[in-house]
Amino acid sequence: MHLTIEEILDYWFNSTKTLDLEILNRYQALWKKAYLGEYDHWMDNAKGSLALVIVLDQLPLNIFRG
Repeated sequence: MHLTIEEILDYWFNSTKTLDLEILNRYQALWKKAYLGEYDHWMDNAKGSLALVIVLDQLPLNIFRG
């Protein structure tokens, strides 16, 4: 199945209040610790660095939407 660019963008960049609330409840504490530098040691390797990017860059889009 081939998706249009609009369908791909809609999938990746839209959310629901339910999903935002779930991410807030599940990951806000993790985000806060990462924000405060408690997981800076994750940058010691590629997988940890990727995880830190997700936590600090992607999760806040849902946690702080609006």
